[in-house]
Amino acid sequence: MELIVIVVIVIGMAWGAIALDRSRAGAAYAPVPTIQYLDARVRHVIDCGTVVVAVGWDQLTLRLKGIDCPEDGQPWDDAAKHGLSKLIGGQIVRFEEHGFDKYGRTLATVHARQADGKWMNVNARMVALGHAWVRSAYCEGLPAEREAELRNLQHRARSGRVGLWNASNPVPPWKWRNGNK
Repeated sequence: MELIVIVVIVIGMAWGAIALDRSRAGAAYAPVPTIQYLDARVRHVIDCGTVVVAVGWDQLTLRLKGIDCPEDGQPWDDAAKHGLSKLIGGQIVRFEEHGFDKYGRTLATVHARQADGKWMNVNARMVALGHAWVRSAYCEGLPAEREAELRNLQHRARSGRVGLWNASNPVPPWKWRNGNK
C-alpha cells in the first residue's frame, strides 16, 4: 500500500512539474521543431538541378529547392550538370524535404559530406560555383536566412564573374524557357 502511495505522489509531482513548465511557456507551448534529414544514395544526375536518389528500396526524384539551373541546350548547361555530378554523383547525401513541385518531384535541400566530415549545402554550392540562379518563386517556404544566404552567394559569384556569370549577358532559365534565347 505504501509503495502505491509513493508511486502516486511521484507521478503527481512529475505531472505538476510538466504543468508548471507549460504554464511558464503560456499558450505558445510547443516542442521546438527539428529538421528531419533523410539519407539517400545518388543514382543519377538528370540535369543541373534534378537528381534521382535511392532511399532504401525506393527511388525519388529530387529538385534542388530555391535555385534554377541552365536548361538543356542553354549555355553553361553541360558545365553545371558536370559540376553537380562532381559534387554528389554516386554519393550518400542527406536531404531536407520542402514539398513537391507540379511534376511530382520532391523539392529538397541536399547536403553532401565533405572530406573534413562536415555537411555542405549543395544547393548553395551550385549558386556559389556559378552553376545556378536564385529564383524567388522557388524559395517559397525556405527560411529567410537561407534565401538571404543564396542571394549573397549569387551576388558574389556574379561580381566575381564565376561560372555562368563569366558570359557577357547570361540568360536566366525562366526567360530561356519562354523563348527569349
